[in-house]
Amino acid sequence: DQWFPTWSSQGPRALSVSKPGEVSCDHCSAPKLKALKSCLVCLSSYCESHLQPHLSVPGLKSHQLMEPVDNMEDRMCPQHHKLLELFCRSDHSCLCTMCALLEHQSHKFVSLKEEFDQRKASLQQTQQQSRHMVKQRRQKIQELQSSVQLSQRAVDREKSTGLQAFSALIESVQRSRERFIQELQEKHRHIQTQAEALLQQLKQEICELEQRSTEAEQLLRSEDHLHFLQHCPALPPTGLKDWSSVRLELEPFEGTAAQALTELEKNLKETFTEEMKKSVKTKNKLWREQQFAVDLTLNTDTAFVNLSVSKDLKQVHFTNQMNFPDSPQRFSNGSVLTKQSFSSGRFYFEVQVKDKTMWVLGVAKESVDRKNTEQLFNLFSGSLTLYINIEGFSLTNEQHVNL
Repeated sequence: DQWFPTWSSQGPRALSVSKPGEVSCDHCSAPKLKALKSCLVCLSSYCESHLQPHLSVPGLKSHQLMEPVDNMEDRMCPQHHKLLELFCRSDHSCLCTMCALLEHQSHKFVSLKEEFDQRKASLQQTQQQSRHMVKQRRQKIQELQSSVQLSQRAVDREKSTGLQAFSALIESVQRSRERFIQELQEKHRHIQTQAEALLQQLKQEICELEQRSTEAEQLLRSEDHLHFLQHCPALPPTGLKDWSSVRLELEPFEGTAAQALTELEKNLKETFTEEMKKSVKTKNKLWREQQFAVDLTLNTDTAFVNLSVSKDLKQVHFTNQMNFPDSPQRFSNGSVLTKQSFSSGRFYFEVQVKDKTMWVLGVAKESVDRKNTEQLFNLFSGSLTLYINIEGFSLTNEQHVNL
């Protein structure tokens, strides 16, 4: 602000020049000072110095003063050039006294202040209702967002379960296919082994017969009776196998595919039944979430001084001592409660724990001992907790139960 020294009956003081957006004095020369009051009779605004006559002159002291406003002409009736000081509730318009006498005599009208007070109270009530509706809608947004998150988690779980089931079925089909091919190959190898043994014998006998045939050809060309008789082989040749009844014992290939498909069908049914059991468990979990899921937020007024709570009141982690004021609600051990509480019924929530080898999760009565520094959730103060440490999981109420 720019300040200018002046004098009044009370001594020297500084008056401020009006800034943009503020009502200025209509009677000041430049620079114009900030108006202190506006006169509804004179239709002018006055700074403190120019207001003095309205405070001291008898003829002006009766004028009605108000907080400074711009455009005093807008407060005059354009028809009768009198001050607008009444409100017609029939026509919902502002009136001067002449309007009320001449044109609205049968209408219901009140003073501007009375209508102002009534409408202000009504607007305040509307504002309160609007704030309540905004709060409801924000809660509904959180509810819808929570439902979307639950749906996404359900989709992810169902997708994972379905992919596992399909993978198990595909693996079962692949194993059956491999067994089917292996069985056919083993049958063929068995026949091939038999055939190779027989072929070896046949080739050996062919060699022997060809050797004998060569010797016989040479002997047939001889005319020496003695030599012929001494070297003539036995007829017919001996030591040879009778191959007329020899056959390969072929494996029955027919029906192998049908048997493999029958076994595959059985395996698929078993796999499908097992995967369906897993899916039912998942659906039951989803049903619990949909029926009993609650949206929980942490109450910082109860948080231990070494617990840091996130801005969304959804996460908490151990840290250096926070600057929390002490209160009867605050825990003196590493604990924090949620803002929400339940007195009956069933409710479902999930908590994700990371990078901790010891933690405690549970429910507690409102009267739980919050100043017990010996352990988290005193066993005899009204709490049911699940906790983990290096020894494993335990469930605690009035006694420890290892899980």
